Amino acid sequence: YKPVIESIIEEYKPAENNAECPFRHQPSRHSAEESESIRKEVDVWLQDGIVRKSSSNSASRVVVVKKLQAQVKDALRDAEEAKAAKDEVQALSKEAERKVKARRQKYYS
Repeated sequence: YKPVIESIIEEYKPAENNAECPFRHQPSRHSAEESESIRKEVDVWLQDGIVRKSSSNSASRVVVVKKLQAQVKDALRDAEEAKAAKDEVQALSKEAERKVKARRQKYYS
């Protein structure tokens, strides 16, 4: 694949911006916490050279996506709670079986 990739890189031409005027979007509404998080992330990107300041009239909307980790933690906690409940039910059913057997032994002896 190396020759194909090299030829793609050599033949690359940036796309022309055919938009004569930038699109107009309403300002996005974010909570104070989200706005602070966005500002911090953009500051880190500026320091790392990932993005740079621009005076362009064009801009992109910011979409805040909550971390999946919180959902994974919730799912794991729910699974642990379900397992604990299942273990408790099994222990109670074993105890109930023992009591029934003990009563039967007393009744039939």
